[in-house]
Amino acid sequence: DAPILRWYFSFDLPIWTWSQENFWSEYGHLIIIISGLILLLIKDKVWFFDGLIALGLSLIIVSILKHTIGRARPSNAGDPFLFFGFTTIHDSYPSGHTAAVWVIIFAMLRAYTRLGWLWLILGLIIIWARMHALAHYFTDAAAAVVIAFGCEYAARTLLQTLQNNQNIIFHSFKIMRPIMACSIIISLPILIIIPFHTNI
Repeated sequence: DAPILRWYFSFDLPIWTWSQENFWSEYGHLIIIISGLILLLIKDKVWFFDGLIALGLSLIIVSILKHTIGRARPSNAGDPFLFFGFTTIHDSYPSGHTAAVWVIIFAMLRAYTRLGWLWLILGLIIIWARMHALAHYFTDAAAAVVIAFGCEYAARTLLQTLQNNQNIIFHSFKIMRPIMACSIIISLPILIIIPFHTNI
């Protein structure tokens, strides 16, 4: 992770990248989320609830993982192996902004197939902005995309269960399975790099 950031900042970046990063990092994610939800509502209220439920799930799951893992941000330490465990201060992994944007993107990819490429570009811009701001490492953003996929898949499964008049309790494992799988997937790298953990 650190070499990726060092390589990126080794270039003579134009001055406009800083103003663009600030806009996309502070406001861009909100614009994407709100406009995405509006477009999903225009398409059908089922799509809207898909995006809204997925967004709520991602906020909960990401918050739990952030404060359980406790990874220091690049701006705070610059050490990708610096983990504090349970903490409310260090919360780099995974990226909340990225996860929130990408749940909407995954919903939009299914609802508006022809506009999918545009939303993918917007999602990549958010990842770039968060890395440029030294708020996240690349793996923070990548993990957030994985979590977003799981949350949107779970929201879709929940709505399909309700539409088919099936018992939610009976199908709860089926609904939560994608979130559990994605959470395990992004937690595995942490277990692998624990031997390289930086001592405080």
